[in-house]
Amino acid sequence: MSLVSRTASSRLPLSALVLLVMAMMLLPLGILATLLTMADYRAAIAGPAPLVLAQWVRIALPLLLWVLALAGGWFALRAMTILPLRHLQRLVEASGHDLEHADYGSRELATLAESIVALAAAVDRHNAELDAALVEQRRLTREVHHRVKNSLQIVSSLLSLHARGLSTPAIVATYAAMQARVSALTMVHRWIYDERGADAVDLRALVADLAGALELSLAGPEHRSVGIAQRDVTALDIAPDSAIPVAFLITELASIAVQASPPGRVMLAIGAARDGDAVSVAVNTDAFIGGDCLGADDNIASTRIIYGMVRQLRGKLHHDSVAGSYRLDFSDVR
Repeated sequence: MSLVSRTASSRLPLSALVLLVMAMMLLPLGILATLLTMADYRAAIAGPAPLVLAQWVRIALPLLLWVLALAGGWFALRAMTILPLRHLQRLVEASGHDLEHADYGSRELATLAESIVALAAAVDRHNAELDAALVEQRRLTREVHHRVKNSLQIVSSLLSLHARGLSTPAIVATYAAMQARVSALTMVHRWIYDERGADAVDLRALVADLAGALELSLAGPEHRSVGIAQRDVTALDIAPDSAIPVAFLITELASIAVQASPPGRVMLAIGAARDGDAVSVAVNTDAFIGGDCLGADDNIASTRIIYGMVRQLRGKLHHDSVAGSYRLDFSDVR
């Protein structure tokens, strides 16, 4: 309950206040009427004849007139003030939609009611304009990012075309890493700007698409087959601002895992979970068992990208040399 509501509930109703004020204003007349009634009564009972109905009416007439004046004034003020104010209250609660066309009793209150209706209409128009502007802004934003996604797809295709004619494994791996980064960014753009991506990104669906793309882009002469499985990736949403760093981090860790693996098939597993605002994303592979792959000289660029993404997420990166995994822990407040 708000402070205004608590204050209003502790006050007397306006009708009771009006009656009290009128009684105080007519108090002198009430005292006078009581004195006149008592004087007439004493004079009437002093006579020998019993009192008849006409005498009783004449005796009580001053007091009756005072009561009638009090009641008449109260009903008049109620009709001119209290009821119109109640109509105004219902008008405000109805957001200015005057469905009853109530009688507000006076020109001033009727003008106030018209002002409330006009203000409500202006607020409705303003809200409609804001809604239309928001819809247009979202449409334009989606259009811009749709074009960005298409441009990134063109860049990824060009990298793939250039890499097809190369035979040096190191150069092929470099092109594959570049294509994987561009593809990751493309997918994040697609997931952010789907029907609900402006508010959240489905991490499990994003990881599934990202794994499929990495399996194709990271395969090369030495590693003809790259398999990426989802392990314990629960259905969870993350903020759009967190989706891009997470996608880049998974991409770079997968690229490092492929480079550090011996020739042949490479298997990776990606896991993700949420506990309240805490989110953890892990990448497991046999190549991460033992030493820290991020310290290798040939992974300097990927290492910088990974730690840059960790700083952007304000998280921590943990290496488990026994299980062969890198785990990112960060806070994603929704």
